[in-house]
Amino acid sequence: YNDNWILKPDGSCGIEICSPVMKGSRGLSEICKVVDALDKDESVQADSRCSFHIHVDVSDLSEEEIRSVISWWIKCEPIFMDLVPYDRKINQYCQYLGLNDKVNVHLMSYQNLMQIVGTSKYFSMNAFHLFKEKRRTLEFRIMDSSCCLNSWDAKNWVRLILFFVENCIKKGVPKKYKKGNPMTGLCWIDPYDFFEFLNCN
Repeated sequence: YNDNWILKPDGSCGIEICSPVMKGSRGLSEICKVVDALDKDESVQADSRCSFHIHVDVSDLSEEEIRSVISWWIKCEPIFMDLVPYDRKINQYCQYLGLNDKVNVHLMSYQNLMQIVGTSKYFSMNAFHLFKEKRRTLEFRIMDSSCCLNSWDAKNWVRLILFFVENCIKKGVPKKYKKGNPMTGLCWIDPYDFFEFLNCN
């Protein structure tokens, strides 16, 4: 909830840059300006230790809507992982949520999901700050270092994540698991199902 840009030391990659709360095209434009400025500075580097995190405000969402976002993320996570470099897939700070041994094909309650995604911030998507009641956001950590120095990548990742969240809210929690139907339960879906989910087919 900071009002200004904040630069601070980071043990994993050297420096962390935190934006103030952003909204709409004006906020996205400001993020792009900062990324472009970093790209122009030859002393700034972003390697596989770096990443681009997006906090999405969910303060206006119900528990059921948040449950929907988390459930669909688990189902779509492999597709998102296919969009990032190999280094990001095996990064300890961006772990597969769907590979957690507490997750199976069956739907989970809001409370049970929060016990998983709220207890660690090192999943590809987490509710750590929401669970700890620090801020009402879901954090998406999957974006790789390309977004740190490429405003085109940064802008489109933000748009994709927001579009994904909006579709999760519209679709609602997946239906109860039915064998042979990957759109039910917490089964992983393939790219064709993913595009259908996003209404892009």
